[in-house]
Amino acid sequence: MNALNIRPGEGKKVLTLFTYFFLLVSVVIIGKTTRDTYFLSRYERELLPIMFVITAIVMTIIITIYNKINKKINLSTIVLSCLVLFILSLVFLQFNLHITFRGKPILIPVLFVWMDIVCTIPMIQFWTIAGQFFGPREAKRLFGVIGGGGSLAPMVAGMSLKPFIGKFGTDELLFVVAGLLGLVLLLVPIAMRFRQKISQNQMDQQSQPKQKKVFNPYLKSIAIVIGLSSIVSLLVDYQFKMIASTTLTDEASLASFFGSFFAAAGFLMLIIQFGFTGKILTRFGMLIGLLILPIALMLGASAILLAPVLWAGTFAKFADQTIKFTVNQSVWEILWLPVPPHRKKIGRPMVTGSITAIMIGVGGLITFILTKYIPLQFLSIISIGALSLWIWTSFRLKKQYVAELQNAVEKRQLNFDELTLDVTDSALVDTIQKALDVEDTNQQLFVLDLVKDIPLSPWKRTIREMFKTGSFEVQSAILFLTIDDEDVIPNEEIISAFKQGGLLGNKAAVVAGHRKLEELTSDLESRLSSENPDESAAAAAALLTLDSGNTTKAISILQNQIHGPDPYTTTVALQSLIEAPDLISADQISQLLSHDSVDVRAAALDLIQSGGEKSLLPFIVENLADSKTVLKARSALKHFDETVAISALAEKSRSGIPEDLSCAILNTLKHYPGAGRAMVTSE
Repeated sequence: MNALNIRPGEGKKVLTLFTYFFLLVSVVIIGKTTRDTYFLSRYERELLPIMFVITAIVMTIIITIYNKINKKINLSTIVLSCLVLFILSLVFLQFNLHITFRGKPILIPVLFVWMDIVCTIPMIQFWTIAGQFFGPREAKRLFGVIGGGGSLAPMVAGMSLKPFIGKFGTDELLFVVAGLLGLVLLLVPIAMRFRQKISQNQMDQQSQPKQKKVFNPYLKSIAIVIGLSSIVSLLVDYQFKMIASTTLTDEASLASFFGSFFAAAGFLMLIIQFGFTGKILTRFGMLIGLLILPIALMLGASAILLAPVLWAGTFAKFADQTIKFTVNQSVWEILWLPVPPHRKKIGRPMVTGSITAIMIGVGGLITFILTKYIPLQFLSIISIGALSLWIWTSFRLKKQYVAELQNAVEKRQLNFDELTLDVTDSALVDTIQKALDVEDTNQQLFVLDLVKDIPLSPWKRTIREMFKTGSFEVQSAILFLTIDDEDVIPNEEIISAFKQGGLLGNKAAVVAGHRKLEELTSDLESRLSSENPDESAAAAAALLTLDSGNTTKAISILQNQIHGPDPYTTTVALQSLIEAPDLISADQISQLLSHDSVDVRAAALDLIQSGGEKSLLPFIVENLADSKTVLKARSALKHFDETVAISALAEKSRSGIPEDLSCAILNTLKHYPGAGRAMVTSE
């Protein structure tokens, strides 16, 4: 578990999502192999481009309908209902594929389109559920492991197809897909037990001013490249399937070939993702990451143009399949990083959804028309032209990315919440480095907060130097930023800061306790008797975290400070527990949330963690009325199930409360999706 960076209590969650994702990707591999095999061997292959067009249109309609239904129905209900529908439909189709109309199997085209829906909807649902399993920090650390299920699936599913077909033939393949969906159906209730119904950033989304122009030059470049990539991928896919079906006329051989192809592609994807993606982006930067896929596709398209045989088509498709979902996908995740939230919220779905679907439809229509007049290999001329424009736009996009990145840092708009990578590119590293080099405490604190959820190794030397020479605020921020990162700030420096004493020494004491530095036990015990409440509270919290030394005295000191008459001392004691909130009971926190001192209430709100006691909710809600604690109160509410939090807010609003608290509750409800907004409307 340590090698995978999975912490205690996370194993079952990770295994559940890993298995879930593995099964879904297996459904995609076997499902699309089956539908392609059936269509190419049992229907008119020349109509394949039209099927691409129809699929794009139907998918756009279905996704739109699904999104509307999804807002009105419980997630568990809609996930289970969709899975049951898909399973029954596949079984029905497998039993009735032989039905013909005017000599043609009329359900083969239906299966072609329907399989895209079967593969897409459960994947959307999976990422919705997965996003509710973990907070941003845990997601960044664990989604790579979970994604390994998707990398492993093509190998296992692909390698299993050939022996299965050899024994049972191709007429049972849809039953296999239905069986895999059945396993997903059994897994969903288990997954639902682990999820949190509210995502970590839902309440932080502030309303943004309406923008007349969503697509600035940077987003236009992104849209152009994604649109071009959609067309080229479609052309390469079409050429690959047509060449394969012409070369391998036997249905079983064709299905086995597709299975072997996906097995080999999955194996290479696994190697690239975990062995090369990070190194490519950190060593060579964004531009190389942008160019790898179009250059590989250029070679593949040229090969098909010169020799339209199976190896050429396979090479082009292999390049698209492996690089697109590894290096290229990582690059796109980084490219969206500097886009402001209000632009991203509108622009990303349009680019990745609507524009992509339109370009696939256009590409399919063009292919259908051209193949009536030109040989198959000459479609590569269109691919080469699109790839040339793609490469040219990539150079411009790199420059725009750097400018957008610098602008985002200056305006403090950069947000890593959606960046689930463990890599950074050279432009990002340089931009962060320049921002840290500016001797402005506020900017340094802002940048340190930005990078808290990604690996700090690119800026290790700078952060160490800042820890030695920076302001107390910067040093304190670095201490807690690196509390689990001994590589950046080693234990020796924590010990040195502790022994120097003062405010920084008190912060270092808390970190020392967290890192289990037991060699400081005697020094911590000696500080328990300090007349300085900051020093004694920090020492007591550290000893209790270490579970070493005179813990009885440590408990007594903290309890006396927490319940003492001096608000400052109480606040100090609570702040010392920020990394050990379990050392204080829910009853104590509830009392402190009603304290006369704003500072005490604010410190108590900071101690509320995920899975907090529901009994705290009324006290948290009351703190919404104070402008000095409203943000912390809203943050504390994030740690509770969405429906529970909304119920607490609604219940409080009906109890004859002051007008200022009523307004505060209504404003807070606006930050909740769905039910929260409905409640505001009903009011």
